[in-house]
Amino acid sequence: MTQAKAEFQEELAAKGIRGILAESDLLKISRSVGCCDVYCHRLPCGVACLIKTYLDRPLWVRRLFGRRSLKNEFKRLVDFERFGIRVPKPYALLDADTLVEEFLENVVRLRDTRDYDDTTRPGREFFVELISMVRKMHASGLVHGDLRRANIMIQADGNPCMVDVATSIHLKERSWWGKRMLFNAFRNSDLFSLARIVMSFYPDLIDDDLNRAIEQAPWYLRLGRFFRQEIYRPLRGKRRKPERKSC
Repeated sequence: MTQAKAEFQEELAAKGIRGILAESDLLKISRSVGCCDVYCHRLPCGVACLIKTYLDRPLWVRRLFGRRSLKNEFKRLVDFERFGIRVPKPYALLDADTLVEEFLENVVRLRDTRDYDDTTRPGREFFVELISMVRKMHASGLVHGDLRRANIMIQADGNPCMVDVATSIHLKERSWWGKRMLFNAFRNSDLFSLARIVMSFYPDLIDDDLNRAIEQAPWYLRLGRFFRQEIYRPLRGKRRKPERKSC
């Protein structure tokens, strides 16, 4: 990781961020107000970097959404790595409008149980590790906030990895009460999503804590789920999030 950081800084000094983007593969172009463009750039050492940038977004979008989102994601990636929870490694936050992190290679997104058969579905060990990872995250004072299948990756070694932590919160001892309330809400959301995902694959892995998360799901989670399934998806048309492209 140190070598990758050093090589990226060398390229940045020589070419500037625009020059680097011109030589990178565009993976996703923003299609909504609060989203960024996503690139993949491969360094001379062979390591690939994921670049999230708001550079081509209007100034008001960058100030209102982009800079806060990228700054929070960079800080949370550092926190996750410090506590030993697998996420992409953070490389740099550039001029507040661009985030550079590890590009995860040889990973696939966790998909709906209906997309697997008995020979391709993830094993029980994957979900045991996922449950352990989420609980370690919460015990470390961190929540994901947007935990769903699209943000859970299956690595080549069969272990889980979480991505897209822009909504994550780090609760500290002196955090104010409003942040504590939001942390608890996001924690409940994480557990509810985790329980539903695990139940769809291996119901016998649901313990009392996860069962409670389903039975006592807060009203805002039920309302959000109703809106997403009964209103948003029919209007937008149900589209599966594409697999991550290679770099």
